[in-house]
Amino acid sequence: MHALQLLQNRGGLNRGVQIAVIDIVTERGQDVVLAKYLTPDILINNNGGPPFVEFESLSRSDLEKSLKMNMITPIRMIQRTFNSMVIKGLRWAIKLHPYP
Repeated sequence: MHALQLLQNRGGLNRGVQIAVIDIVTERGQDVVLAKYLTPDILINNNGGPPFVEFESLSRSDLEKSLKMNMITPIRMIQRTFNSMVIKGLRWAIKLHPYP
């Protein structure tokens, strides 16, 4: 189930949850999101992962894209929002991964 469906099913969209659909991997995407939502209470990154293929067939490029999407981008977003969240007494950062 997608995160948006979960929020809708549990009434989260009626509680002030704001959603941004953007390419968060790019610096520009991060800038756009953080300009719109300056001081988030909870940071959730639901970024994609590498292609779902046999492990041995993943190319170096696939692995580098996956690292950027699933490690570097979330770390950068946490770095950019951490101080404002600490000031508010909040410390939630959730990383959803597409595989079980």
